Amino acid sequence: MTGHKPDVTRRPKDTYRNNNGFMDEARARVQGTTRLPNLHASTADLDASKVAEHQRAVGDAVERRRFAEDVLLLKGSYFPGYISIPVATAKELNEQAETATYVKERINDLRKRHLETMQKVYEWQADDYDAEARDRYLSKDDAVTDSQTDAFYHSLHGPYPHEKSVFDDAVSSLRYAHLDNLSGLRRQHAALAAKEEEERRRRDAQFPADLATFHAIQSKDTQLRIAKFLTSDNQGKERMLSEYRWAWRQVKNLTDEFKTNETFEAEIKALLRELETHDPRRRPTGS
Repeated sequence: MTGHKPDVTRRPKDTYRNNNGFMDEARARVQGTTRLPNLHASTADLDASKVAEHQRAVGDAVERRRFAEDVLLLKGSYFPGYISIPVATAKELNEQAETATYVKERINDLRKRHLETMQKVYEWQADDYDAEARDRYLSKDDAVTDSQTDAFYHSLHGPYPHEKSVFDDAVSSLRYAHLDNLSGLRRQHAALAAKEEEERRRRDAQFPADLATFHAIQSKDTQLRIAKFLTSDNQGKERMLSEYRWAWRQVKNLTDEFKTNETFEAEIKALLRELETHDPRRRPTGS
């Protein structure tokens, strides 16, 4: 009988837990979970095997700094894990009542600002890459042949230069932060919309206390139900009172308004005629 084999599968690191594979660089540095290279070290003091790694770390730091400066210039702050907005806008958000409509406006504004930011960042990256490629092209001496220099030159001008991967990583982190913020706003919008819809249904289920409340009803079906009640005879009214659990004291004000207000009476009858016109199952009144 064979013994139990140890589980040697690769386990996910706690650093990336709940981050969808993205790591918050600032938080990792504060927690001491990331190794920071010494960017000021001299290559003369390093082992030959460490020189290439050090040069790549320095190059990566330069690219990350350039990307951060671009974002700072555009947005005024660079916190990829959070929504970067002006102070005045943040104050306005705190003072604004949270409604589904307002959160939807925030979602649209967030998308618009992110699109504008990414368009400008890509434009600046293209300009930087073009300028750097021109500098490297002009600095190459075609009269001098050296295998190491040529290999380095081709690595910089290949289809996937290392600088591009650094930029792609930064863009991916920025986009992930945007989608994370967008996802939170979407959940908030869905919750508020569901709550407001439930409140609207509960409010519409009640008989309107006055004319203004009737006109505020958004549901056409609810308005038609009220119109049917107002135009029904006493027996029909009693049946609807029992069906919808309305009380006479609830319906009295609007019923009296219907009897005394000719404009409102005409509006109710026009509403019923509209129903007869659009519903093919109904025959016109008086036919």
